[in-house]
Amino acid sequence: MIKLMNVTEILSYIEKNLERKINMDTICNYTGYGCRYIQIIFKKHIGMTLWQYVKFRRVTRAALLLRLTSSKIIDISCRLQFDSQQSFNREFKKIAGFTPLQYRKKTIGI
Repeated sequence: MIKLMNVTEILSYIEKNLERKINMDTICNYTGYGCRYIQIIFKKHIGMTLWQYVKFRRVTRAALLLRLTSSKIIDISCRLQFDSQQSFNREFKKIAGFTPLQYRKKTIGI
């Protein structure tokens, strides 16, 4: 039970900080647990690494922003802390199956 509570804390932290830099040290400080322990319990309970999950959630948030706003793709990429629009496009396509532009056109019917 205590491990599940730790994972819930981490998930909450990630959700609140998707638009900020997230690193292992800040998560360790936030939870009070060691980095290796966090990596192990997170993977065990969520089924993916912490960084895979952060990328997944950022792409999910980006998809929402692409559907609901007219923000430029580069602005969404920067807002969600991707290193470049190229890395954003690559991660988005890997997770969503489309580039951000293809996704936007498909979802708003252009």
